[in-house]
Amino acid sequence: MLIAFAQINPIVGDLTGNRRLVEAAMEQARHVGARLLVLPELCISGYPPKDLLLREGFVQACERVVEQLARQTENDLGLIVGHPAIHGCHRDGISNAVSLLHQGKVVATQLKVLLPNYDVFDEKRYFLAGEAIAPIEFNGLRLGLHICEDAWWMQPDTFYHCDPSQRDPVGELAKQGVDLFINISASPYEYAKMTRRHGIIRRHVEQHARPFLLVNQVGGNDDLVFDGNSFLMSAAGHVVLTANSFEDDFGVFDTDCLPGPIDVQAPSREEQLLDALTLGLKDYFRKCGFKDCVLGLSGGIDSALASAIAARALGPENVHGLLMPSRYSSEHSVADAQSLAENLGIDYAIVPIDPAHKAYESMVAVGDDLASDPGGLAEQNLQARIRGAIVMTRSNHHNWLALATGNKSELAVGYCTLYGDM
Repeated sequence: MLIAFAQINPIVGDLTGNRRLVEAAMEQARHVGARLLVLPELCISGYPPKDLLLREGFVQACERVVEQLARQTENDLGLIVGHPAIHGCHRDGISNAVSLLHQGKVVATQLKVLLPNYDVFDEKRYFLAGEAIAPIEFNGLRLGLHICEDAWWMQPDTFYHCDPSQRDPVGELAKQGVDLFINISASPYEYAKMTRRHGIIRRHVEQHARPFLLVNQVGGNDDLVFDGNSFLMSAAGHVVLTANSFEDDFGVFDTDCLPGPIDVQAPSREEQLLDALTLGLKDYFRKCGFKDCVLGLSGGIDSALASAIAARALGPENVHGLLMPSRYSSEHSVADAQSLAENLGIDYAIVPIDPAHKAYESMVAVGDDLASDPGGLAEQNLQARIRGAIVMTRSNHHNWLALATGNKSELAVGYCTLYGDM
């Protein structure tokens, strides 16, 4: 049987737009002759939906989208899709669900069993855990369908590695007889996450000797970035098919003849971080409706990196730099900032801050205290706040989003100036 998977980039709360992404993937699946299409966790609502789940009617609206998609499966194509659902045993409860849609209806629904509640996850606030878990039959195959964390049982840095009494959803499915495991995920990026996922799934495959498909979301949603990297692992524990990192992708395979092993080389740490930052910034702008950004250019490394990422994510024509020298600025800092802007092809303007700086000094000086410490910490912070006000004025006037240039080391020790470089 030909199975397709779509690594898509949903927007949280955009039910119509997310439905269209699914429909586009369905057309691709039909075009290649697939019998089944698999999509990521909560792709109807987007992940993480957070308190939208508590808004009256939101979950019901998600379920209506699922029903609309089901009506589009009246031919041979089956669809596996993640969505929030009203918990069957509790009318006021919500579950994280995955459904198989086929022949115009919702054939089966499976609820997420293990709910992560650590690090960036807060699923126990919103969801009730699934109770029963069983394989779902489709076209002669028994599918071990489960959701993201259900595959992370006994993994370090989760709630499950220290309590062996916790349920093992993959093991429970295996005992009931499975031909293919399918995990739909919204697994956020962190360094070396792809390698870690491969190791986790390989442990299941080595134990149960069944092939395993993991389909992960891609894209940035607020402070989270999802890297995609969906993959198929054979029963021998070899990765035989992968999707791209940090971009939408589509794949297809034949369960009767899986591809051979492939050599999976993880990108370097720097490449991964640059791609994650670029995608996170690009999607934050796109999903919030912004196109342009503005930031201060100092001639230093921090603003250089921030502007390079912005030009990569948004296009240089949408990046606006402000060079704001004071009497303490060196000539090379202005020259370096100009060279940076010209090399990147971004728009820039020079706005000297000395008049404003002197005006501030005349207002805040007590005796000669401030003037007697030129270039001291108080003056540095005063300059930063003047620059921040200019950046924010441009931002407000042109509807450009202001970018921060302060680095995390500065932030950690309190050096990153409030309303200045942050």
